[in-house]
Amino acid sequence: MNEDVRVLFRELAGQPTAYREAHYARHEISGHVRDEIECLLDFDQTGGTMLGGMVEAAAEQFLLSGGPAEDGRCGPYRLIRLLGNGGMGSVYLAERDDGEIEQQVAIKFLRTGANMPSLRERFLRERRIQASLNHPGTARLLDAGHSNGHPYLVMEYVEGIRIDEYASRLDVRDVLSLFIKVAEAVSHAHRKLIIHRDLKPSNILVDSGGNPKLLDFGIAKILDSPDETRTVERALTPEYASPEQLRGDAQATATDIYSLGSVLYRLLTGRSPRASAAPMGNMSRDLAAILAKATRTEPEERYASVDLFIADLRAYLEHRPVQARRGNALYLARKFARRRWLPVAAGVLAFLGIAGGAIVADRERAIAERRFQQVRQLSKRLLDLDAGIRNLPGSTKARNLIVSAATEYLGGLEAETRTRRWGVPAGQDMDLALEAATAYLQVARVQGVPANSNLGHFAEAAENLRKADTLVESVLAVPSFPQRKQALLTSAGIAHDAMILAQSENHIEECLAFGRKADTRLEALLAMPGVTPEDVSMAARLYANLALAHSNIHYLDAAARYARRSVDIAMRSKDERLLSKSLGIYSNTARFAGDLDGALRAVSQSRAIAEKFADPENMDSMLQLCGALWREGLLLGELHNVNFGRPRDAEPLLRRAFDMADDLARRDPRDYASRSYVSMAGRELGDILRDRDPARALAVYDHTLFRLREAKRNTKARREEVWLLTGSSYALRRLRRPEEANRRVETALALLRKLNAYPAAAIEPGDEVDYAVRALADHRAATGGVPAAIRIYEELLEKANASRPRPLTDLRHANNLALIYESLGSLYAGAGRHAEADALRQRRLELWRYWDAKLPGNVFIRRRLSAARMP
Repeated sequence: MNEDVRVLFRELAGQPTAYREAHYARHEISGHVRDEIECLLDFDQTGGTMLGGMVEAAAEQFLLSGGPAEDGRCGPYRLIRLLGNGGMGSVYLAERDDGEIEQQVAIKFLRTGANMPSLRERFLRERRIQASLNHPGTARLLDAGHSNGHPYLVMEYVEGIRIDEYASRLDVRDVLSLFIKVAEAVSHAHRKLIIHRDLKPSNILVDSGGNPKLLDFGIAKILDSPDETRTVERALTPEYASPEQLRGDAQATATDIYSLGSVLYRLLTGRSPRASAAPMGNMSRDLAAILAKATRTEPEERYASVDLFIADLRAYLEHRPVQARRGNALYLARKFARRRWLPVAAGVLAFLGIAGGAIVADRERAIAERRFQQVRQLSKRLLDLDAGIRNLPGSTKARNLIVSAATEYLGGLEAETRTRRWGVPAGQDMDLALEAATAYLQVARVQGVPANSNLGHFAEAAENLRKADTLVESVLAVPSFPQRKQALLTSAGIAHDAMILAQSENHIEECLAFGRKADTRLEALLAMPGVTPEDVSMAARLYANLALAHSNIHYLDAAARYARRSVDIAMRSKDERLLSKSLGIYSNTARFAGDLDGALRAVSQSRAIAEKFADPENMDSMLQLCGALWREGLLLGELHNVNFGRPRDAEPLLRRAFDMADDLARRDPRDYASRSYVSMAGRELGDILRDRDPARALAVYDHTLFRLREAKRNTKARREEVWLLTGSSYALRRLRRPEEANRRVETALALLRKLNAYPAAAIEPGDEVDYAVRALADHRAATGGVPAAIRIYEELLEKANASRPRPLTDLRHANNLALIYESLGSLYAGAGRHAEADALRQRRLELWRYWDAKLPGNVFIRRRLSAARMP
C-alpha cells in the first residue's frame, strides 16, 4: 500500500463525510488516491462491523465452550457477562465466589484464536505495566494468571460513565478540575516510564463519586524497551491519535500529551478535535492557547511534560498567567513573520492609530463618570437600607419595595458594564462590575436564598445570581485587579447561594458543581495575604452551609470535610455566634456518620451559645436558636431516623422551636425563612406525637400546613407540604377518620405530580417521594387492601434499588431500606407468604449485623439490630 494512502487512511478513519470532503478539498486530493482511500474506509466501516460481530460471537463461544474453563469460571471467579471486545481480547464482568470476600472484577482474556506472538507479547506486557502502576486515577491490577492456556488479567471493575458524557453536565471550570485528575494519572504512568498511547473518552470512566479512572494500558509502551520504537499495527483511535502515531513514527510522552489535549477539546466543546475548521473560536484565549500547545503537530512544540500541561490548567483556574500564551505568541510570530513581513509592518502602524483613539476616549469617559457614580451610590444605599431592616419582624413588604427599586437601578448599571461606552471596551471598569455583582448577590439573597431571611422568590434569585456570576467572572479574569480578594469572596458567595438553591430544588449535579466552585474560591481567598477577621468569619459561614447541603444530598465525606473546616475557621475567628452555627452543622454530619455522642456534645454547645445571644427583636438570632433546638430534638428522638431513641426528651425542644418560629412568622406574613423553620419543627413534632397523642399531632400538622400555604410561588414549600400531608394521614387514621387520611395522601401525590417528582423511575430511600408512597401503602394495608399494599411496597423497593443506594456506606440509606424491608416483610407474613417474609427479615438482620460490626456500641444500630432479631 502506498505510504501516503496509509497515512491518509489513518487520519480519516472514523471521521464524518463532511470532514473528509473538506480534507480532500483543502489538500487537493482527487482521482485514484481518493477512490482508494474511500474504498478502504468503506471496508473499515462495513467489514469492520462484520468482523466485530464475528469477534463478539467468538468471544461468547469462548465463554460457553471451553475458553477459560468449561464451567464459565476463571480461578476463584465466576464469569457473569461480556463487557466488551478490544483489539487484544475480551473483557468480562466477574465476581469472586470462593467465600473469601465479595468482590466484582473485570477480567480480560487474550482473544480466542489470537495467537500472533506480537499480540500475545503485548497482552503479557500489559500485565507487567498494570502491576507497576499505583494511582487512584488508574484502574488497579488485582490478579493475573492463565486458564486453559489463556493469559488473563483481573482488574478493578470500574462502574461509571464515559468522561465525555459526565462532563457534558459540568461548567468549564469543573471540566478542567476533573480533567486534571486524569492528567495526574497519566503523569504517574510517565514517571514509571510508561506511555498509554490510546487515551480517549471511552478509556476514561467517572465513578459515582465523580472520580475519573483511566483504563486499558493495552497498547502502552515501556519507554526503556529497546526492541520497540514504533507501532505498525492499527491499535489506535485516529480521532485522538497524535500525528506521529498516524504516520507510524516513534512515540514518546508527547504522544500522550497530544491525546490528552484532544480529549480535553472533546470535553470542552462536545466535538471531535479533528472535525472543526475553527476549533478554538469560542474559548477564552488562555484556554485556546493551552489546547493549541498541547496539540501541536510537532512533538517538540508541545508541553515538555504532562505536569507542565497541568500547571497551565491550574494557572488558568486560579486566574494566573499561563505559559502557553507566551509560547503561543512566539510560535505564531515565528511562523507568521517569515511569510508575512509586509503585513506585520502595516499592523504596527495600525496599532499606533488605535492608541491615538484611546486618548480621545479617555476624555469622553471623564465627562460621563459623574452620572454613573450617582447610579452606583443610589443602588448601594437602597441595599444598605435593606440590611438595616431585614432582621425586624414585619419588614417584608418594605423589603419587596427595596428589591424592586434596587433591581431597576442595577439593570442600568449592568448594561453599562456590558456595552462599549466612552470608547473603552466592555468590562474595563472592574470596580463597577464588582459592585454590580455584589449588589445582585444581595438582591438574590433577599429574594429567595433559603440560608437567609428571604421572600421565597427562588426563580428571580437564581436569575440574579447568574447575572452576578457573569460580572464577577469578568473581574477575576484580570489577575492584576487590586480588589481580587473581595472578588473571590463575592464569587464564593454567589456559588454558595446557587448551591443552596439547587439543593432545595433537588438538582444534585448542579448542587455539587456549585459547591466545588465555592470551595475553590474560599481556599484561594484564605491563602491570600491580608485576610481580615471578617473574611475568615464569612468563610466559616459558607463552609457550614456547604457541609449542610452535602449532608442533605448524602455526600457524607464532603459534608464532614466542610463541617470540620467550618469549625476550625470559626474557632480561629473567635466569633461565638459563628461557632454556634458551625457546631450545629458539624453535629449533623457526625450524627449521620454514626457518632451520636460526638454529635450530642457539639449540638449542646451550639444551643448554649445560641441561647446566650438570642434577641426577640433580631430575627437571625432567633432563627439560629430555632435551628439549634431543632437539631438537638432530631438527634434525641426523630421518628424513623438515626437518633438516641428518646422522643419524650425531644418533644419540649421541638415544641419550643416550633412556637418560636411561629411567632416570627406571625409577625411577618410574607417572610419565608420563619415559615421554613415552622415546617421543620412542626413536621418532627407531629411525627413523634402521632402515635401516642394523635389529636395534638394533627393540630401541629394542620397549623404548619397553614403557615406553609402562606408562602406562594414556592417550590420548596410545596415539597414540605408533602411531608406534612403524609404524616398527618397516620394521625387521622388513629382518630378513626380514614377518608380524610386517604384524601391527604392523594393530595400529597398530586403535589408531587405537579412538581414532576412522581411517578419516578427511581426513588431515593428517605426522600419525600419515598415517604408519600409508603404512606399510600400503609393506608391501603390499614383499610383492608393488603394485596395492593404489597404491590406498592414491591414497586417501591424496586425503584429504591434503582436509585443506587449505598446501604453499606450511608447509615441513612441503610436505615431507610431496612424500613422498607420491615414493612413489606410484615405484609408478607400477614398474607401467609412466610418464605418471602423470612428472606426480608434476614436481609435486615445481615444489614444491621454489618453496621454493628462497623460501629460497635452504637445505641441506634443496637436498637435496630434488636428489632430485626424479633420474629
